[in-house]
Amino acid sequence: MTIDHVSRKTAVMLKENGFDEFCYAFYIDDEQEVKFSEHWCRNRALDSNYKQHVYYTAPSLYSAKRWIEYRYGLYIEIRCEWVKGKNIFDKDVVHGYRYLVTTLRRPSSVKEEYLLSDEIYDSEYKAVDAAIQYALTL
Repeated sequence: MTIDHVSRKTAVMLKENGFDEFCYAFYIDDEQEVKFSEHWCRNRALDSNYKQHVYYTAPSLYSAKRWIEYRYGLYIEIRCEWVKGKNIFDKDVVHGYRYLVTTLRRPSSVKEEYLLSDEIYDSEYKAVDAAIQYALTL
């Protein structure tokens, strides 16, 4: 996984759920490192043209998040977990990130259905990747 692209596990889950959008990054077989292409590629084209390997396109986190929104109507939001300073002179510090998956673009009440992750992630990118994985299991 890079800062911009989904992890290999998420790429596999996206392909299993029908993701076939154009990407310039992909994973080959069981390799964990993302590769980059000179040209845009899709899962379907890679599978039919290069049968000696198994390919998984690696979209950007933003592209995968948008695909989840259009395909399933699920929205992903990342929230900072703050640690308050001990006194008024100390700054608040980001402790980590949690994801929120909801069926509404802006959850405004407790009555609306959503899931806030129990786990706290050390980067917002890891939180987005985990949220995409969670959304694909619903």
